[in-house]
Amino acid sequence: MALGPTASGDGATSASTAGAARQHRLSQAPQALDYQALAKWVEQLLPFLGLLALLFVYQFFTGLFLCAWLTCSVHKANDVLRKIVAQTTCEPCELAAAVIFVATNVALTLWLAGPQQLRALLLLAPPPPAGGGSGEGAAGSVWAVVFGVAITDSLVRCCGIIPKLIIAAITMRPQIGCGGGDSAIARRLSSASSWSSSSSAGSSSSSSSGGEWAAPSHAAPARAGAPPEHAQVHSAQAQAGYRTLLPLPAWHAYLARATPNPALSALLAAAYLAFKAHALFRRGQLLLLATRLVLRTGAMYGRYLKRGELDACGGDGSAGGRGLTCPICRDAPTAPIRLDCSHVFCEDCLAEWLEREPTCPMCRCNVKPPGLNFGDGSTTLLPQLF
Repeated sequence: MALGPTASGDGATSASTAGAARQHRLSQAPQALDYQALAKWVEQLLPFLGLLALLFVYQFFTGLFLCAWLTCSVHKANDVLRKIVAQTTCEPCELAAAVIFVATNVALTLWLAGPQQLRALLLLAPPPPAGGGSGEGAAGSVWAVVFGVAITDSLVRCCGIIPKLIIAAITMRPQIGCGGGDSAIARRLSSASSWSSSSSAGSSSSSSSGGEWAAPSHAAPARAGAPPEHAQVHSAQAQAGYRTLLPLPAWHAYLARATPNPALSALLAAAYLAFKAHALFRRGQLLLLATRLVLRTGAMYGRYLKRGELDACGGDGSAGGRGLTCPICRDAPTAPIRLDCSHVFCEDCLAEWLEREPTCPMCRCNVKPPGLNFGDGSTTLLPQLF
């Protein structure tokens, strides 16, 4: 039966409408991300990525193991050093065990990494590969350079524990034996009680003699030299400066032979040296500032108050009143220190605050220069890779 004119016209109209709708959908509709297709693509890649990961671990197992082991060793040594610097424990056997542990790590690293590790520690460039030439094959693998630098940096961070232990041992009096923790706590408690009794006696005598400040809590501590925190900061900055120099020979030698084009390789090496010079200049500034802190025998930040200045200090820790109290502990300050912003704090309270914040607790003025950290004897866990 033949279609009538109306039926054929309706079919043509429907076909043209469907075609127009399809054309509009393909040309105007936004292309949404197909998450199911993406997930399926990633699922197909997973076995091959696993094979590459196994090959990577096999090729660089020594570097991965040494970096992880030395980092864990530094993390454990940080806990020991913090306790020693905080004077919670300082037994000779613990110091000896830490030194032996560091020496064992150094011997293990030199045995596994080979003689080229000594060249890196002496800031000598690695020997050129056999055959000479240029390009990736002549320069060696970039991963080999990264792991070589990481191992050297981890070894230096581990060796840097030794001078910090020596500083901690020199600046405090170790206990006799290996089990004196309870007796040390008892001695500190007894000294604290005797200090409080002498402080109250001094306060009563001062009030009876005319109100002059004579309490021992306000006297600046007598120091034979720089505080131990100064020496710890200087040791950390010296170690950081040496660690900044360590990657330079390896990366310069790699970039100088990285491409077959000598001009491009020279440009890459020059750019690296320029970036490195800026980093070394910044490290030199921090080391100079840390050296100045070591050479001064006063407070690490600010200055100690003299007895004549105590009468002019107010209760909020600033000048202009009476009733001096530390704004942090709300008590009479021990060894009061006045910052450049004129606020006064206990020396110990201020040192504890500045370990967390570099600004004044009252007015938020900058007190601690950025970069002068690790006064507690700890070492950073982040490697210097470039």
